[in-house]
Amino acid sequence: MQPADAGGSRSHTIEYLRGIHAENPFEVNYIYFGECMTKHKLNYGITPAFIGYAVLDFINYLPNWKPFFENPGIPVVPTWNS
Repeated sequence: MQPADAGGSRSHTIEYLRGIHAENPFEVNYIYFGECMTKHKLNYGITPAFIGYAVLDFINYLPNWKPFFENPGIPVVPTWNS
């Protein structure tokens, strides 16, 4: 199945994630949430193609979700504990 925007404006992100998946396959039976990133008019430095922010096991969001992204090298949204 092809992503809805497989040939469009997000094709660079899709290729980036496919390359990571080829090297380090994503865990099955989980839903990964993230955001495609684009360079802003203001220069904030390096803009990653994608950042992760949550993982769902089909029922619950996982409290320890960051390693699902960080282990294969995908940047995550900065978070903090209150």
